[in-house]
Amino acid sequence: MTQGDPFAMITYGVGMLPLGRKLVELNELLTQAWYADDACAAGTFDRILSLFNDILRIGPDFGYFPNASKSILVTHPDNMEAAHQFFNVTHGLGFKISKGHRFLGGFIGDASSRDEFVSSKVADWIHGTKELAAVARLKYPHAAYTGITKCLQHKWTFTQRVIPDVDHLFKPLEEEIANNFLPAIFGDPPSSLDDNLRLLTALPVKYAGLALPNPVTTCATNYKNSTLMSSHLLLAVQGKTKFSLQDHRDTCKSSLTSIREFRNSENKSSLTKILAALPPTADGLPSTTRAINRACETGLWLSTIPNHINGNILGCDEFVDAIRLRYQKVPHNLPDKCDGCGSTFSVGHAHQCKTGGLIIRRHDEINRELASLTAMALKESAIRAEPEINPSASITDSNKTLDATDTNGDRGDLLIRGFWENGMDAIIDVRITDTDAKSYASRDPKKILQSQEKEKKKKYLDRCLLQRRAFTPFVVSVDGLIGYEASNLLKQLSKRLAEKWHKPYSVTCGIVRSRISIACVRGSHQCLRGSCIPFRTMSRQIQWDDGAGAGLYRIVR
Repeated sequence: MTQGDPFAMITYGVGMLPLGRKLVELNELLTQAWYADDACAAGTFDRILSLFNDILRIGPDFGYFPNASKSILVTHPDNMEAAHQFFNVTHGLGFKISKGHRFLGGFIGDASSRDEFVSSKVADWIHGTKELAAVARLKYPHAAYTGITKCLQHKWTFTQRVIPDVDHLFKPLEEEIANNFLPAIFGDPPSSLDDNLRLLTALPVKYAGLALPNPVTTCATNYKNSTLMSSHLLLAVQGKTKFSLQDHRDTCKSSLTSIREFRNSENKSSLTKILAALPPTADGLPSTTRAINRACETGLWLSTIPNHINGNILGCDEFVDAIRLRYQKVPHNLPDKCDGCGSTFSVGHAHQCKTGGLIIRRHDEINRELASLTAMALKESAIRAEPEINPSASITDSNKTLDATDTNGDRGDLLIRGFWENGMDAIIDVRITDTDAKSYASRDPKKILQSQEKEKKKKYLDRCLLQRRAFTPFVVSVDGLIGYEASNLLKQLSKRLAEKWHKPYSVTCGIVRSRISIACVRGSHQCLRGSCIPFRTMSRQIQWDDGAGAGLYRIVR
């Protein structure tokens, strides 16, 4: 076996099975558990001594050489002196005598030692959270958020799964998350997060949260779930049943199903209570409840691990603005006036102002991402840009055989050869809409996307079918809510990529949807922070009178 071999520990553990079984036969009155070369046993002093002597006697035949000085005896505080006298003085073994010690990530011992052990780990996690908050405030909030949700959080979750009754020790960690880390990724000063928002961010991303649960409230639940899933192993170790790998797998599967159902029910209930407790929205502003309900389906960009190679990293302002817009919070440092048309600037105006072409750049962001993914699935030669919807209109119009006046000169965004069927062209037409616009305020966001899909299909579908072409409207909201037809397109694209990459469909589907989600975030950010000043309004004449020689200025109209 080479160092770093993922099967090395498994192979070694299998090799230790004959030794473990032999020792169980020789010491039936002891409760024993083995994990690879880590052995433990619970019982009286005499029986533990007998087990250790058996290991010394037969262990070398199996390649196992115990070291008494590295062995730890955990006993009640009242028995520590007696244990030292029995094992180290009388029998000269040199055991380390302790009232509590770490074991396989968990802890064995009295409550005070356990609390001291967990508190030291919590202090390390608090330090890590502070460092990530500093990173988020500096310039890398996306990386900081990923660090805590994909790495640091799992460390304390594991500890909660294997050590009971330690929820009170996680209060300082929760205070650090609520008062420092979360305000950092929202771009706010410390201790500025309101209680309702903290409850909301504790929910999973698919329930409009940020997947940062309160470690105090999850402690007991994590331990209970872990005990439930490992119940067959626990009974087997205690000698109450015979171990069966299939029974263990069945127990894990059934337990996981019930845990998920209960968790989903709890999350739905929590989200309903939070939305009911939100303050009423001021007149003229989009509903916070409306935005949060939509956020349940627009958070894939939060679940994506940023990577330069994959091109899915969000910049500092991009990430903070997207986080704030997710919860209907106005981004910081927006201008008072639109630099394109001079109107009062707002988030809604930024998503709709046509001056300067920013909404066209937002459209192009989605269009290019679709083209890039399609090129990976098929070939670049199979893709064309801006195809005519009805290329034969000029001929048919003269004969008056077809009424093509509505489509004459209209173009789609992409033409893909062989996308839905081999030998058949597919025309994709992208549309991005602001579902929070005043004209849509009383309508359901999904219904808005659906009506716009029907509008495009009514206009173009029949003309495309006459030419044996498929037509698919790709309609999304500015925050990434995907329409029905667009969702079907992404499913087909994911299927094509799964076949080409030889990866599971679920994996490729997650990649495709996350990239589209990130493209929506980037496009929305361009509308918020981009310049609306058209290039044609800039003077290119050399100005000699100001002394600079080549000053550029904007023409005032």
